[in-house]
Amino acid sequence: MDLPLAPPPATPALRVVACTTPQALDALGEDWRALEIAAGDALLPFQTHAWLRAWWSTFARHTPTRRDTLRILAFYDNHRLVAVLPLFETAVGIGPWPLLRCLRPLGADANLTELRTPLALPGYLPAVLEHALAAPPRGGTAPWVLQLVGPAAALEAAARHHRSRLQAGAGRPIRNYLLPLAADWDTFRSGLKRNIKESLRHCYNALRRADLSHELVVIDEPAALRNHLPDFYRLHGLRAAMAASSVVHPDYFAVPRHRAFLEAAIDGLQTGGRRDVLLLGLRVGGALVAWRLAFRCGRGLYLYYSGYDPAYARFSVMTTLLAETLRWCIGQGMTAVNLSIGTDVSKTRWGPAEVLYQETSFVPTTRLGGLSRRLLRVRRGTAAPRSAAA
Repeated sequence: MDLPLAPPPATPALRVVACTTPQALDALGEDWRALEIAAGDALLPFQTHAWLRAWWSTFARHTPTRRDTLRILAFYDNHRLVAVLPLFETAVGIGPWPLLRCLRPLGADANLTELRTPLALPGYLPAVLEHALAAPPRGGTAPWVLQLVGPAAALEAAARHHRSRLQAGAGRPIRNYLLPLAADWDTFRSGLKRNIKESLRHCYNALRRADLSHELVVIDEPAALRNHLPDFYRLHGLRAAMAASSVVHPDYFAVPRHRAFLEAAIDGLQTGGRRDVLLLGLRVGGALVAWRLAFRCGRGLYLYYSGYDPAYARFSVMTTLLAETLRWCIGQGMTAVNLSIGTDVSKTRWGPAEVLYQETSFVPTTRLGGLSRRLLRVRRGTAAPRSAAA
């Protein structure tokens, strides 16, 4: 159905279509894919139609105490899709009598979907956020909460216009790290900090002293990628099981449903001859000892979860794998590598640019809003804790 949108000044007049069923989401696929292509380097894998369709099929819940409903907003400028805000509503209660309604971005999982931001062409994001804040959940009398994730500055600017009727509640910053690449490896390497240059020398010298060869393995053919996923899961689990580590790395794929979701998303991202998913491996002395899952996004690469054999930890194989990956990306003409979210030295020592996102929950500035906050705290207190991001 079409919803009215009153855009702020200096923004285009948009037509907004709400998709509330899986069939409507499927029908949006062709336009959504065209939007992904137009977004180019700014695209994240978690904003793709394939990722979110797989997420809904895997994680949507319909139980006596919880009902999930799609609330995806598609923004059209004339006949062109220019932005998508993928939301879903969770009604928590007993049968048809909800006690709390939560409107959240698709991707509320155990850190499989790292960034849950709207997909919008340049210039359209303010209108998307404005519409989301101006048109909160409708219908029913249950308390409600609206959660949004977006670039911190853009989200704060949009919320500023609604402070009289919306109160920003619980929130958290999300730091993402983007590493620009140079035209060639030598130029890129010369611009690195001294500590990472020393680490690279140590990695390669350690392998050389042990008389071990090394080779980067790049797999993007769908059947071959599927065949190697079990080994990726195995090494991811081995890394998670390491007792001595400065950074906690949970085994996100120990749960069968998580593996099923990832494989469905990969299948969707690889349809039509596309090769948007890669497994990057490091072969040492003939053995594949490390893997990193990654996604092509325009002229860039998004680095997802990884794993390695602890027996090769003394060779710093994950640093070597990342260095070889960056060298390969430069050779492919890529312009940037997204090191993913989470602040740790394995990312920051490369000197990336920090991109700050914000996750904020909004409730109405009414008595109903106060009840919403209290119910949300109760719900969070009884829910299983989320794992920390790796």
